Amino acid sequence: MRNYYEQKKTKITKMKYFTPLILLFFISCATIVRQVLPLENLPLPTGQYNVGTKIYTWEDSSRKEWFGEESNEFRRIPVQVWFPIEGGTKQLHSPYLQNPQDYIRVISTDFDIPGSLLSNVKNIRTSTTIDGIPKSGLGKRPIIIFSHGLGGFKNQNTIQMEELASHGYIIFACDHVYDAGFVRFSEDEIIYSKSFVRHFPEGITDEEYWDTREKHLSIRSQDISFIIDQIEKLDTIDPALSPLCDSQNISLMGHSFGGSTVLSTLLREKSINSCIALDAWTLPMPSHEINQNINTSLLHLGQLSDKYWENKNNRLKLDTLVQNN
Repeated sequence: MRNYYEQKKTKITKMKYFTPLILLFFISCATIVRQVLPLENLPLPTGQYNVGTKIYTWEDSSRKEWFGEESNEFRRIPVQVWFPIEGGTKQLHSPYLQNPQDYIRVISTDFDIPGSLLSNVKNIRTSTTIDGIPKSGLGKRPIIIFSHGLGGFKNQNTIQMEELASHGYIIFACDHVYDAGFVRFSEDEIIYSKSFVRHFPEGITDEEYWDTREKHLSIRSQDISFIIDQIEKLDTIDPALSPLCDSQNISLMGHSFGGSTVLSTLLREKSINSCIALDAWTLPMPSHEINQNINTSLLHLGQLSDKYWENKNNRLKLDTLVQNN
């Protein structure tokens, strides 16, 4: 019987050849492409506040980069934050993505989607103001930290981030470098994911595969803990944003691998108020974490069918964790 790694790699190989056949007709006609994937502008947030965003790059000098790149010795974490601003507008005026061609290339490569189907992404607009001035007089506002899935991006759930910020929340989201689809630190330094199945060596055992995934999970969880530490230092990092941030009222949200990331983080950060996991991929979580009582308000939103994950143990692990909470 083939192990998990072999089964996953076989399925990906089949999809690599099957998907282009399905899409061949659509990519030949620009009109059909726009109808199949219209990629419309982001919906306007419904809250009372206009929304701003800014991006930091933080370095964790307590952790060396496990993936072993020579470009930087210590772990770097790009972080984007959304928040209520002074002035601003609810008109669509800012590009949804910076450097959209990078996203098109990575998504096309990682998920075998023809780039022509994604070409319209460069035209998508949002109402968020880049580097807007944080709104004064609101007092301390609750914080949410978001973790993306395998191959995802810090801004993948922008619609949710903007909506939450328009209602007064402060949302931080990071790129888990080498797990994210790509991270652009500069024109000369773009780091791509090294975490997909294709990046694993041939012939690895299930034990070796899951040991590596568990290490990835630990790195991701430490990323979130580091962000929490940085939020507590915002008085010196960003004095303009700091007055809005209630470091004693932090919740976590994550999708897929990000779901297990925030669940794992709950066990190391006891001050977290609540957690939302979106289709959490719990398989990388070790048994000693699954069997602990996280003792925190938890909401999981996801598929009911085990077929979604191709492995019933994902659902079983999630059920065990919930029952122990």
